[in-house]
Amino acid sequence: MANGSEVEAKLPVWVALSDLFLDTELKDDDFRRIAETLKASGYRAVELRRIFADEVAPAFGPNLWSTAGEWA
Repeated sequence: MANGSEVEAKLPVWVALSDLFLDTELKDDDFRRIAETLKASGYRAVELRRIFADEVAPAFGPNLWSTAGEWA
C-alpha cells in the first residue's frame, strides 16, 4: 500500500488518467491537460505506464462496460 507521500504524489496522475475511462468524448484541451499533469508529476514514462496498467485501469476499467456512464 502506498504511504501518505506516495498517495499525495500520485493523486493528480490517478485523477488525470481516470479521465480516460469516463463516458465522455475527450477534447484536445482534455488531452493537453492530462499530458501536462503527467509531465508535471515527474514520473518517467515507464512508471506512468505502470501506474496506468496496475493502478488506474484495474480500478476504472469496469466503467467501460457500464451502460450508464457519466451523463452530461
